[in-house]
This record gives sequence, C-alpha cells and structure tokens, in this order.
Amino acid sequence: NSRAQRCLTFTSEPLEGDVEITGWPAVQLELSTTSDRGAIEVTLEQVGQDGSAAYLSEGFLNFEHRRVRADPGGHEGPVWHSWSKADLAPVNPGEPMDIQVEMYPISSIVRAGDRIRLTIAAADADNLVVPTQGDEATLTITIGGERAGRLILPTVNESVIPTAQVVEGGFDGESGGYAFRRPVDPPMVRSG
Repeated sequence: NSRAQRCLTFTSEPLEGDVEITGWPAVQLELSTTSDRGAIEVTLEQVGQDGSAAYLSEGFLNFEHRRVRADPGGHEGPVWHSWSKADLAPVNPGEPMDIQVEMYPISSIVRAGDRIRLTIAAADADNLVVPTQGDEATLTITIGGERAGRLILPTVNESVIPTAQVVEGGFDGESGGYAFRRPVDPPMVRSG
C-alpha cells in the first residue's frame, strides 16, 4: 500500500507453512530522536503472494509514556504502560531509548507463501493525536547487532517458525493468555 512505501518496512520471506497468530503482537526497539518528544506507530500486515496487503494489527506509543510497569492485574498482553503522569519519562535528543509497543490483540492465520510485514511510522495523523515536535525530527532505529529491534508474534503453531521458543511456565502461575506466546525473530528484509 502507499503508506508502507512512505515508511520504514520490514518484510519476512514467504512463510513455509500456515502460521496462526493469536494474542498481542509487540515490537521492541532501541531508537533515538533529534527532538525532545515524539511518537511511533507500528502496523502488522499480511502480504499476499499477489502483493496485496491485509491489515492485521497496530500499536502506538508516545515516547514520554515508554516506561513499562508490572501489570496491576487484568491485562494479558506482553507490555503494560500506565499512561500516568507519574510515569512520564523525558525524551532527551540523541539519547537511545528502549521502546516497547504492544499491538491490539488478534487471531489470524497467515497462509503459507504469504509474508508478514511490519511498518514503522513516526505518525498516524489520520487516526491519532501526534505530539508537536517543532522542527522536523529524525528518528534513528537500531537495526542490527545486540540491540536490534524485535517483532514478537504470539504464534500457536511453533513448528512452522523454527526460531520460536516456548515461554517456560506458561501454565505455572502465569496467565493462560501466555500459554502459546512465542518470541519470534523471523528473517526480515529491510526496505523503504
């Protein structure tokens, strides 16, 4: 789609088998900005063999709300932000920040031969209030190495994605929602 052509995208190789994504996808990034504020919007899509894209999920985070807290109860997703004024974190230009963005929960099957695409944008002006940034800001995202970003997909059928790993203790005192959560680092190809 045209939005993906204007943003940073990562697209997997064609899947070798069907993959069921059920739960809360999430993205972990290290990034910095030239501004003292900002936000990020991530979108997950299924790209068909014909190149058509289908929306799967999305998430948004104002950088000032990046602190992750322990879930006070009732939230089954992988990341919890309080959104409270007490947890605001200053954004220092040029200083790397750990950003974790939880997407809306989904249950969808991505078919064999299709690809998974992650789109990263600094705004979604059509749908969200974007913090004023003054001068044009530049985001720098760590792509490779030890601090490289990750897409976390909660998959049900781990055998299709060989890099998946079972979260230990999924049924021992943890929320049943995590029983099938598998952090996955699918091979991604950078474009855009």
